[in-house]
Amino acid sequence: MSNNPPKFFLRFLRWFCHPELIQPIEGDLMELYDERVKEFGKKKADRRFIKDVIQLFRKDIIKPASGTYRLTNYGMIKNYFKVTVRNLFRQKLYSAINIGGLSIGLTSFILIFLYVQHELSYDNFYTNSDEIFRVYQQNEGESYMGTDKQASTPMAVASAMMEEFPEVKKATTVRSQETLISANDNHYYEKGLSADQFFFEVFDYPLVQGNPKSALAKEWSIVISESLSRRIFGDENPMGKQLIYRNRDTYNITGIMKDLPANSSLQVSFITAIISNGQYAHDAKRDSWGNNDYYTFFTMSETFDKAVLESKFPALLDKHPVTRNTQFRRSYLVQPLSSLHLENNFNFDIGIKGNKQYLTIFSIIALVVLLLACINYMNLAIARSIRRSQEVGIRKVMGAFQRQLIVQFIGESIFIAFIAFIISLALATFLVPIFGKWLERPLTLDLIENLTLTPVLFFLVVIVGSIAGSYPAFFIAKVEPARALKGKIESKPSKLGLQKWLIILQYSVAIALIIGSITIYQQFHFIQNKELGYKKEHVLIVSIYDRNVMKNIDALKTQWQQNPNIRSITTAAELPTNVTSGTTIRHLGQAKEEAFSVYRSRMSYDFLEVFEIELIAGRDFSDEYASEIEESRIINETAAAALGWTPEEAVGKQFLSHKPKTIIGVVKDFHMHSMHSEIAPMFLMLLPDYFEFIAFKVNPENIKSTIPEIEESIASYSPYPFEYRFLDDQFDQLYKSDYKLGEMVGTFTFIAIMIASLGLFGLAAFTVGQRIKEIGIRKVLGARVSEIVLLLSQDFLKLVVIGFFIAIPIAWYILDMWLAAFAYRISIPWWIFVVAGLLSVIVSTLTIGSQSIKAALSNPVDSLKNE
Repeated sequence: MSNNPPKFFLRFLRWFCHPELIQPIEGDLMELYDERVKEFGKKKADRRFIKDVIQLFRKDIIKPASGTYRLTNYGMIKNYFKVTVRNLFRQKLYSAINIGGLSIGLTSFILIFLYVQHELSYDNFYTNSDEIFRVYQQNEGESYMGTDKQASTPMAVASAMMEEFPEVKKATTVRSQETLISANDNHYYEKGLSADQFFFEVFDYPLVQGNPKSALAKEWSIVISESLSRRIFGDENPMGKQLIYRNRDTYNITGIMKDLPANSSLQVSFITAIISNGQYAHDAKRDSWGNNDYYTFFTMSETFDKAVLESKFPALLDKHPVTRNTQFRRSYLVQPLSSLHLENNFNFDIGIKGNKQYLTIFSIIALVVLLLACINYMNLAIARSIRRSQEVGIRKVMGAFQRQLIVQFIGESIFIAFIAFIISLALATFLVPIFGKWLERPLTLDLIENLTLTPVLFFLVVIVGSIAGSYPAFFIAKVEPARALKGKIESKPSKLGLQKWLIILQYSVAIALIIGSITIYQQFHFIQNKELGYKKEHVLIVSIYDRNVMKNIDALKTQWQQNPNIRSITTAAELPTNVTSGTTIRHLGQAKEEAFSVYRSRMSYDFLEVFEIELIAGRDFSDEYASEIEESRIINETAAAALGWTPEEAVGKQFLSHKPKTIIGVVKDFHMHSMHSEIAPMFLMLLPDYFEFIAFKVNPENIKSTIPEIEESIASYSPYPFEYRFLDDQFDQLYKSDYKLGEMVGTFTFIAIMIASLGLFGLAAFTVGQRIKEIGIRKVLGARVSEIVLLLSQDFLKLVVIGFFIAIPIAWYILDMWLAAFAYRISIPWWIFVVAGLLSVIVSTLTIGSQSIKAALSNPVDSLKNE
């Protein structure tokens, strides 16, 4: 591993540091850097080096300006500063709009930057994060939940890799779990892992107490986090104490680990020794590679060749063939830990997941809003420059160079950007907790700890100020002194070239966002009102984790059936909103290779009644038939069609799923996933003794009293926490990220319209200011107010109309791609474009009209007498 400091900041030091000081300063920094690498590690040493370089960027260290010609001197800079401050106070409205627009743009950028930075920082806190990878499977031809990739692997993969792949340092087998941890009659429902003894050698994470190499080596061992230790034991030392696991097994505490940071994909409070699992002892001998309930992580050196390692897996799989699903081509691939958070196209994945697509969208939105704010500044700066044309003329007559004027105006822009930046920091500090809560991410704004943020924001202010001030600076600096002294600057937007296109760009973006907001709303309205095939209203769902509840479900049902507020009850392993269990089926005479994938929903009696799923052929499950559990199945319409039968023909037929199954009924298709996916073949099977959910059809009038009664009855059989939700809330969770996108687009649509209107306001003020005498003459000659308003508005409305026609194809293309992700979607109606166009015209008319009407109503004598 290289021990060189960050190259960019080393070059930055050499660039700004005084030539007589660079050698001793760089030598001291390099010596200190080497000591920190040995003591703290390279990552921490890099952060300290960056901090030191930034702190050295001060007056007595920076080298003096070189060259014989200097654009400015101290006196001139002082004069520029005074003029800037005076103009800010003299033109308060323009200054407030300018600073406000830039503040909004910078605030939006800071918030989204913090989100993007947080998402990209996941799992980088391990000292060996660059060396950690995980194994996943790809089953070609077996598309399941929209992908053929599967994150889980057989348990034996880790040990096999260490034995047969010499380049693998260590590999660990991991399983995720949520379970009850108990001590002293107190119960805690926690998220955790089950892992082998090599876990802390792969994930180099410190233990506060205990030996990381042996903490998980023995049966019935458990490592807990510091926060869980404090909750259970307070200030007592928990080492050697015992915990009850799942209200059944006793585990010995063998280690205490630091709480995992917020940017960890694996958010757990305990890790148990996987050797305590009886199934592990069996699979570890490689008797079976058919169980895919585990995850495999391993470490490699930095010289690791991903392609070479993946090429070795086929030989490994040949030694351990899987007998089931042989019609699908299976391959093993590897993935770096750094992509675990943002790669979310895996079935049965582990850890907190982000969304790479939305990360890109939010980043683009941040840059677009910032760009709109810069454009807004340019337009307003040109409007303000009307009153400063005589100042520019005088400076030129007195000998000012064009370059000096450019420096003056760009310097003003950077100064204004700095003021906006201070305001945006205050706004961002207030909004970060709200924004983070909305995104469900622990975002913080800390300029001291976040060493990347400080230089980024510093350069951002300079860049924003330079970009925003560049066009006004060059525009005003090129004006001839005679024309400037007379205030004769071209006024019509059609003559302003770049400024005209800036207005068009602003309104193109704003109109496209309006179209996007309306389309997203219409799609969600369609989803909420589409026939689902089941009824989601007034269905209470209770999650069950305790097998003791399963054993006593009949007694509980008898008790609940006496409650008049409960209409019907059922149990299920999967809810209609998200059926994830699957298998393959085929005709009795077909070969295994001809089987096709289906989903299966495991449930109890009255399932169809509770969820009001329509039975279109055959019958429902009945306890009158002893063979229902083993032999009978109910299929959906799509499964019947896939098997080649109509619903009526399917009843009484058989298909093969390990053993022959008889179809006793066919239900109408219902949406068992989000509308991103098409309805797939599925069957319902009776499994009353195992379930994860209890579903109640309840009377809506007395829900508040019904829920405590259900909680009390379940608590008599289980110490597990009572968790409930309503099915319509569960349905909404399927579109959670889509809703966030819609809210984000809606928010920034409002911001874009507001900023675009401010820019148009500035340009309208510019035009009115330049044509004030023309307006006075027209009024004297008898022009009506409406005619003057139309005269002043028509050039601007042309720009808005051009922006509208540019926005239509762009918005349609992007939205069509977004809607393509939904199997069930709307077609973008024509009226959305009309509404967006009318709304933009109305807003722009009101914006321009505020200035035009004011000018048209003014006394022509006042405008004509001023020279």
